[in-house]
Parts: sequence; C-alpha cells; structure tokens
Amino acid sequence: MRDDDEANDNEVVEGNAQQAVSFKITAKDFGKFDGSPEHWFAFKNKTQSTLGIAGFSALLDERIPIRDIEGNWRLYYLFEGATNEGSASHIVKRHKELRDGRAAWQSLVEWYEGRVVAGDIAKTCRVKLQALELNPKGDTNSYINEFIRLKDQLEDTGEGERPATLIDQFLDQIKDSKYDVTVTTLRMDPNKTLESCIQAIRRHDLVLARQKVQDHRLTKVRRLNIEDDVSIQSMASSYVQPEAWYALTPDQRKAIIQARQGNPTSTPTNNPSANGQGELAKKEAKKARRAKIKEAKKKAWLEAKRRAGKPEGKKD
Repeated sequence: MRDDDEANDNEVVEGNAQQAVSFKITAKDFGKFDGSPEHWFAFKNKTQSTLGIAGFSALLDERIPIRDIEGNWRLYYLFEGATNEGSASHIVKRHKELRDGRAAWQSLVEWYEGRVVAGDIAKTCRVKLQALELNPKGDTNSYINEFIRLKDQLEDTGEGERPATLIDQFLDQIKDSKYDVTVTTLRMDPNKTLESCIQAIRRHDLVLARQKVQDHRLTKVRRLNIEDDVSIQSMASSYVQPEAWYALTPDQRKAIIQARQGNPTSTPTNNPSANGQGELAKKEAKKARRAKIKEAKKKAWLEAKRRAGKPEGKKD
C-alpha cells in the first residue's frame, strides 16, 4: 500500500497462531463499491470471502487483537481504493490519519446496516422481489437466481420474509403456462419448502429443454423425408438425365422405378426426344380416328344407296 509492490504481499498472524500466513492480494480483488445501498451486501460478501481466502480475515474481527499493524494499514488502503469513486468514500476517509483498516470496515458496516439505510435496502429488495416474474419469454434460471439473491439480501438486513410467504410468492409469480401442472402439484403438497419448489421448477425446466431438442430433431428428420419424397416423385414423373441417374443410390433408383410402375400413365416431360415422339403418336392416333370415321360414313352411304336400288358408283 505504501507502494505498488508492497500492496501485493503481507504476513498476518491469525488468532493465537504462531506461524505467519503468506498471501497476495490487490485492489482488483476487491473491485469497486459505488456506495449504493443495494450493492452493499454484495460488496460485503465479496470482501469477506477475498480476505478469508488471503488469510486476512482476522483483521476484520473485533474479538482478535491486531497483531499485524502494517497489514491493517494495507487493509485501509484497499478500502480507500475500492470506495474512492463512490459515495462511501467519506466513510472510509474518516480513518485516513491512522490508516486503520478495521475501523474503516466497522464504519462501513454501521453505516449500511444501521436502521435507516438497512430499512431502505430492505424496502428496495422487497419491491424488486414483488415485481419479479417468470413469463413465457423469460429465463427460468435467471428468475430463480434473482429470487434467491433478493431473498438473501432481505435476510441480511434482518427483515426477511416468512418461509410460507416466500413459497407463495415464488409460485404466484410464475406466469408461464408451461409450469401450470408443476405449480399446482406443489401447491397441494403440505410438506413443500422453498428449496423443494425451486428444485421442482428446475427439473421441469430441464425436461422442457430436452423435449425442445427432441422436437427440433424430429422436425428436421420430417423435413428431410418430405424433401426426399418430393424429389423421388419429381424424378418418377420426369426424365432423369444419365449423370443424375448414376449419382443416385440403388435404393433411390428402385424407389423411382417403383413410383413409375405405380403410375403407368405418367409421361416424361424433360426429355425433348421423348416429348417429340409423344406428340407424333398423338397425331397418328388422331389421323387414324378420322380415317376410321370416314370409312364408316362411306359404308353407311353405300348401304343406303343399295337399299334405294341405285348403282353403287353413282351419287345423287
């Protein structure tokens, strides 16, 4: 803290331990505290965890005499760096003259956990908790995590809700109809706890996620099958170029042949030669029909003349 290199290393004797604990800690490990009351408990928890891991937690405990004076000075500078850009800076700087890190910490605790500020924090958390919802477009894990975070903050202020109230609130604010059956089942369980409700909703969310993946796979398979069917039907009713035919698998060729056999009236549409032959066949068939009709008319005329007694070669 007196220079950057010294800020990284310190030795502290915790409690009555005779052996010093070596640790490294920097201002980055603390992060920044903007002084907002609703962010206090997050900063407090992180600070206690960071100092505990570093072996520095004894300096926060009023029951343990301060044995490492230099470590306490360094602790002060860590708090000063964490708060120097926020509204809590003045609280820490009250102890600048003595560089007393423990005293700065206790002042922060008293300020943010006193009756007035703690009451404001509890009020803000309660409003946010009541406004929290899980709607059809929301994320289940985000809803659960935020509910737990706000609940814990209320408990930290000493104004936590009753367990039964929290359970009702957690279930009432699930607005996604996909969870209706699970929510109804939980309401009918007389032995439910908030933890059991959270676990049930999480399990349901996992089931829905797996079902979504399966539905996606089935849809993809159906789409591929439909595309294959359409392709085979198209080939069965049209001429297939040799290069395309040889590129097909034996099963695909078999399917096309079977489709053509099942639809003998289908005619090729993509083969110019086949189309020309088809048109010629139609013309020949029409010509033959006309000749047959003409021959039938001629026979009928001759029969009528014969009956009338006139020579066959003459006409009226």
